[in-house]
Amino acid sequence: MRLKRRLTNRILPWPLVAAGVVFAIFTVSVTMTLAVSIQYNYQHITRTLRVLSSIDQLQSSLGEENSALRVFAWNRDAAFLQDLRAAHQVFLDAAQALMQAVHDDSPLSTAAQRAIAAGTGWHEQFAAEAANNGTLPKGYNPLAIEESFSQFRQLCQEVRTGAEARVREEEAVWWRRVWWTFAGFATSISLLGAGLALSVAREIRARHRTEQVLRQTYRNLEHAQRVAGIGSWTWDILSNRHTWSDETLRIYGLSEKEFTGTDDALFRLVHPDDQGHIRDLVRSLQQHGRGEGEFRIVRPDGAERILWWRAEVASDSAGLPTCVVGTVQDITDRKRTEDLLVKSEKLATVGELAVSIAHEIRNPLTTLKGFLQLLPNTPAEAHGQYVSIMLDELSRIEVILNELLLLARPQKAEYAPVDVAGVIRRAIALLEPQAIHQGVRVMTHLTPATPPVWGLAHRMEQALVNVFKNGIEAMPDGGRLAIRLWTSGGHVWVSCTDEGVGMPKERVSKLGEPVYSTKEKGTGLGLVVTYKIVEMHRGRIHVDSTPGHGTTVTICFPASPPPDGQPVPPSQ
Repeated sequence: MRLKRRLTNRILPWPLVAAGVVFAIFTVSVTMTLAVSIQYNYQHITRTLRVLSSIDQLQSSLGEENSALRVFAWNRDAAFLQDLRAAHQVFLDAAQALMQAVHDDSPLSTAAQRAIAAGTGWHEQFAAEAANNGTLPKGYNPLAIEESFSQFRQLCQEVRTGAEARVREEEAVWWRRVWWTFAGFATSISLLGAGLALSVAREIRARHRTEQVLRQTYRNLEHAQRVAGIGSWTWDILSNRHTWSDETLRIYGLSEKEFTGTDDALFRLVHPDDQGHIRDLVRSLQQHGRGEGEFRIVRPDGAERILWWRAEVASDSAGLPTCVVGTVQDITDRKRTEDLLVKSEKLATVGELAVSIAHEIRNPLTTLKGFLQLLPNTPAEAHGQYVSIMLDELSRIEVILNELLLLARPQKAEYAPVDVAGVIRRAIALLEPQAIHQGVRVMTHLTPATPPVWGLAHRMEQALVNVFKNGIEAMPDGGRLAIRLWTSGGHVWVSCTDEGVGMPKERVSKLGEPVYSTKEKGTGLGLVVTYKIVEMHRGRIHVDSTPGHGTTVTICFPASPPPDGQPVPPSQ
């Protein structure tokens, strides 16, 4: 209810609503009253005009009859009797029409009856004998005829005067009603204007406050984007125009005047080697409605930067795409820090493994040294057996050194299909000396024909080495390390289960945080690098640990170029 009231006040302010309601009610009532009044006045005026017409015809017909009677009395010509009779018939018709016109008006009706009675009496007294028998009445007196006719005309004039007065009265009523109507309209329009003025003033104040809030919000947004280093942008699909925020312009190294808002203005800044990649991102955006990825740009000053780009398509109420809204972030410094972190962790891991590898290499070296010392004092026929043993030991040393060099050797960051089973085997071979030294038995169950994962083999190997190494170190008194590989739901899953001391939930929740380590002499960088590598491959890590019962680390990788969604690790 409160929301409805707020919306009503926002769309139609109450002064305007009140004025509109008053204006509507007044307009309807006045219109109906005026219509009734017009109809009433029209009927009265029309009836009164009929009275005037009938009284004129009544007086005219009797005058014609009087003239015809006087002419007949002068020359006794029977032809004038027909005019007398016709005039009298017109008199009768006019008398009937007059009575019909005044039947609702008592004053006019009384005067009309008197006039009709006077005219009828004049006919019966002076003209009926001539009209019926063709002879004049006895005692025919022209003066008496004129006197009687004058009385008739005076009565007719009374009727006319009353009718004309009634017409003037109706006209006066009409103009008074028209005046009051226009006065009412003027009042209602004034009220409507006042309400409109109040509502406009209120809207102006509200808009001013809204504009102030919007300006402050825009300044805060600009400040927040500048602090976070994240710029926003929009792409109007209909006009094919790009709009960039100030932070986006700063990231690209442009000013507002230098950016034209076209596709060419954007693609000119993209690194030549990443032109195809950015077009792939745009195609992914068109197909899936959203997209993200990183690419390089070359600023106008020649500086090369790495950007992270994320966008989503916005649609109208009909579901048709209208624009694309996105963000862009300069991740050059972060990428450099991550690369240094990965390299540092790799070197730290190699240094820690070197101790175990040196211990493992010392055993075959001792064997080689012993056999070399025995060779001068043994018969020649026994040399072949000694040489075979020595070659086996040298081969073992070579395998260990090759795995160590594979981990430490820098490789190009080019994504390609990776055989996860092969990566697991290389990681296990690299950690085998440490496992043997601590009495840990590594058990593997690798599902055959596992689909490849799109990624970097050496980075995945480093992540798995960190996970497997943590599992081995969690069992200082020895135990079993179970490593599984399987495929499910379009993803490749790797799990590592140890029989170590385990961890409580509060420690599990902090895994992957920088400088947090579960080991006394740990740097806390191993799991940070591991989580980052898995994230680079659109994967996810799930750790399940119980104190006293060991820990299970599950990693999943997409089996194809990454989809939009992220899988949830299944229960083991």
